Parts: sequence; structure tokens; C-alpha cells
Amino acid sequence: VCTVVGTSIAIDGGSVEFTGLTPGSEAVYVCQEGYYNDGPVMRVCLNDTSWSENMSQCLMKSATKYSALVLGVSVAVSSIATFLLGALLTSVLVIIPRRLKAPQTSTSTSGTTSAPVPLV
Repeated sequence: VCTVVGTSIAIDGGSVEFTGLTPGSEAVYVCQEGYYNDGPVMRVCLNDTSWSENMSQCLMKSATKYSALVLGVSVAVSSIATFLLGALLTSVLVIIPRRLKAPQTSTSTSGTTSAPVPLV
């Protein structure tokens, strides 16, 4: 019989649930939300009454790691928005004025062409 007290024990940030204490039984590590498993999720009671693998633990997820991820996404979105705004301004400030300055001529009924007509 593998040694443990009860069929479930509490560990920091989670619990361990046992299917039994005889060889072949399992100990399953379950972490609470906000924690992750740092080790095997399951251990097995061996014939020599020891548990396979090393004991696992539930560790708190680092807020810094997720803050960096959110910051990275924010910077990427900001860069894309800046690029798109730049492209829009380029269209407004470069392309449209060129179209407005395009020479236009008018032909009189006598067949002569007059000077370009300014667009206002």
C-alpha cells in the first residue's frame, strides 16, 4: 500500500486526488485557476509501495509574463494602426492633390484647344 493520508490532499494552489493506494492506483494533481502544474500531472503507486515520478506542485502563474504578452500585442496593434494611418495620410496628401492638378483641356466648337482649366 502506497502511503498517503485520505483520498484527497490539498497542496498550495491545488489538490491531489487518489484512485486508491494499492499498486497501479493513481494520484492526479489538479491545479486551481491561476496556477500551473510544475511536474507530472499523474503518479502511479508502484509494486514496492512507492509513487512513480517526483511529487508535483502547483505554481502561481506570473502576472509579469502575461503583462508582457499583453504589452507586446498592444505595441503590435499600435504599430499596425500607425502604418495604416500613415498610408491613409499618404493617399490624402499625395495622391488626391495629383488628381486635382491633372491638366484638363476644353475643346471649342471651332476645334481649337484652350489652356488647362483649373479645378477649384
